[in-house]
Amino acid sequence: MNPSVILFLSVITFLFFIAFLSGFNAIKIAWQECIKAGNSKQFFKILNKNMFGLKYVLLLVSIVSVFVWIVLEIKLAKASKKNNH
Repeated sequence: MNPSVILFLSVITFLFFIAFLSGFNAIKIAWQECIKAGNSKQFFKILNKNMFGLKYVLLLVSIVSVFVWIVLEIKLAKASKKNNH
């Protein structure tokens, strides 16, 4: 497997792991706030408020993954042109 593909997959995996941890933390905070308030019906309302930051994390992950993909495609195209000549 191409080293740049391995690098791309590892970067994307790392970024999605960070997004997963952010989402897990938002769920934990929402659950703790529901326990404090004693009202579990507010869980999804509180979760939506806490997930606000996660939306930006996922947007950042998407933008970075597309950017890395484009850079790798350009590098692979240059490498294949170099091998053909």
